[in-house]
Amino acid sequence: NRVLVVSRTSGVNVHVVDGDTGADLGTLQAPTDVVTGSNPAGFRLNMIGVADDGVVYGANLDTGAPTFAIYRWADDTTNSVPTVAWSGAPVAGRRFGDTFDVRGAGANTQILIGNNNSAAAEPDNQTVIMTTIDGQTFTQNVITTQGVDDDYFRLGVAFGAGNTFYGKTTAQPLRHVGFDLATGVGTLLHTYSNVTASASAISVHPSSNLVAVLALENPDNLRIYESSAAGDSLTLVDQELFATDNANINGTGSADFANDRLYVLDTNNGILALKLGAPGTSPVTQFSNVRGTTNSISFTITGRANAGVRIQSTIDFGSWTDAQTVQTDATGRVDVTLTTPGDHHRFYRG
Repeated sequence: NRVLVVSRTSGVNVHVVDGDTGADLGTLQAPTDVVTGSNPAGFRLNMIGVADDGVVYGANLDTGAPTFAIYRWADDTTNSVPTVAWSGAPVAGRRFGDTFDVRGAGANTQILIGNNNSAAAEPDNQTVIMTTIDGQTFTQNVITTQGVDDDYFRLGVAFGAGNTFYGKTTAQPLRHVGFDLATGVGTLLHTYSNVTASASAISVHPSSNLVAVLALENPDNLRIYESSAAGDSLTLVDQELFATDNANINGTGSADFANDRLYVLDTNNGILALKLGAPGTSPVTQFSNVRGTTNSISFTITGRANAGVRIQSTIDFGSWTDAQTVQTDATGRVDVTLTTPGDHHRFYRG
């Protein structure tokens, strides 16, 4: 029940945070060579992940020089000494370290790494999966997926069920890829055009068929989708807002499921921590047809049929005020018009 957070403030730090309270429990030992051995120097440790056996892996950001490194801690205690599990250039000239996902344990540990090659449009995405025979040192496996540009998995990757993974970057749909480690061939399985194009960081909970995405919108929010049995469609089942909405100019973040928990980091906006509840049977409440004047706002709410919906508003995401309670009709719809003060922009939720 711990969350590991990489920080570049006051040097390279990996904070160990209590998963319930957010209390800082201390820091991991930083690799000695990570302080000077990265490109760019400001991102000497950028991403982190934990295997099923509690072994911790981290990586720097490498913009093209052969200095990408994966570090290994035996556990998340302050006494754990980091070692180098792999170093080099996974694919020459590519940017690595923006995305990182870990699964499995021991000799079955796998590490998924997306890359970026913005210098050219190349419809042959090359994603790297690191494998190991001893849980100590790793070997690179390049997975080439035809028909998907290298830039399209820059901001989010996550393992799916079996030999599959998901990839995302802003302004592109979420994609689902099957892979064969023996041949290095990736096959595009699904493209989900209904997942918000603003999404960057992603995480997948295969046993629950859930996919979480960080949506960089106004305001930034978390969206959770449920996969169909066939995996060919995703349905929005929940949406949560961050407490702040500061600028995230690089579109970066991180998301991770763990058992019944989900943690999502939105750069400059903190970490959203959630506990998964029982599967719902009702559609998520959604706002549409939003239109406004100086003194009023109108919108349509859709959700569960014949349900009461409490509408709240805020100007700063620090506190919410009840605006009105309305009732949906037999189709789950209600049209709402609210009188609004003219002195603030306001955000609404239901």
